[in-house]
Amino acid sequence: MKDQLIIAPYEGLGIFKFTDNVEAILSKCHNLTGKGIKSELLNEIGTIYHSVYVEDYMLHIILYEDGNSVRYFEIFSDVHHMDINLHRERYSNIRQYYTEKDENIIINEIDESFDTPRYGFIVAPQTGSRSNSVLIYSKIYKQEPSITPDDIIQYCLGYNPLNE
Repeated sequence: MKDQLIIAPYEGLGIFKFTDNVEAILSKCHNLTGKGIKSELLNEIGTIYHSVYVEDYMLHIILYEDGNSVRYFEIFSDVHHMDINLHRERYSNIRQYYTEKDENIIINEIDESFDTPRYGFIVAPQTGSRSNSVLIYSKIYKQEPSITPDDIIQYCLGYNPLNE
C-alpha cells in the first residue's frame, strides 16, 4: 500500500521537505518505493533545474539550480490536505472550500485553476481522463518573476515578432 502524501504548507509533502537537497530526495524516493530513482536536468525557459520523477506516485519534484532545495512538487495522484483528497474530490467542491478558507485565493480565469497562497498550492481541474493536478510550492517559488507568453515566444523563436 502506498503511503499517503499530505501537504504541510510551505514545509513539504509527506516525507519530502522543501529544504531537502537532491541526494536527500533520491534517498527518500528509494526508501518510499524500494526502487533506484535518478535525477535529471529540466530546462524551463533557459533555466536548468534538477528534477526527480517518482512514477509510483506520479510525483514530479523540481529542485533549484544548485540542487540544494525543492522549488515545487507537482503531483497527478492522491494528495491530501485538511482531510481532502485534492486529486479525486470534485474540483468545484475543492474550489468552493478553499475560497471560503483563503481570502487571498487567486482564480485563473483562463485554465480555471486556483492558487491558495495561505496553504501554498495550486489545483488545476480535471481535463478529459485526467483528475485534478496539484502543484505545491515553496515560499521562494512565489517570489520568482512570472513567465509571460512573450517570454515563451522570445525563448522559442529567439525573438518576438509581436514586438517588431
